[in-house]
Parts: sequence; C-alpha cells; structure tokens
Amino acid sequence: MKVVANGNNSAGHSALLINASQRVIYDPAGTWYHRDVPERADLLYGLTPKLLQYYLDYHARKEFRVILQTKIVSPQVAEMALQ
Repeated sequence: MKVVANGNNSAGHSALLINASQRVIYDPAGTWYHRDVPERADLLYGLTPKLLQYYLDYHARKEFRVILQTKIVSPQVAEMALQ
C-alpha cells in the first residue's frame, strides 16, 4: 500500500501488508500506533479487519489517498515474507 498526495501524485509513504499465519504490516517509516497492535522491528502484529481500517483511515486524509495493490501468493510464500 502507498500513500499518495492528491495534488501532485507524489508518494508519501509505503507499507506492506502480509496475510500469512498472522496478518502483519511491515511499516518501516510509520508513525501509526494502536495499543492493541504490538510493534517489533517495524512489524505491526495482530491486524484485524477493524484495526486495518483504522490504519488506512489514519493515512487517508483530505490531501492524501491510500492505494492498495494486491498480489495473491501461495501460503508458503506468504509465510516466507512473514519471516
């Protein structure tokens, strides 16, 4: 996913959502925080659909939009990405 400025289409932020045995977001430059989402080594753990929506809403504002790009991979590849 990436955050893009509405005015000039410049990229503002990127993150990677991984759906494996756990749903995590790799967010190395992120500032989002939620008390129910542990963070370790730039990974946000335990993303339920509701918490993911909070994350997306945090980044989408009047000046910015969030673009999601989906790539379906095998469960094995998803687990490797989680490692």
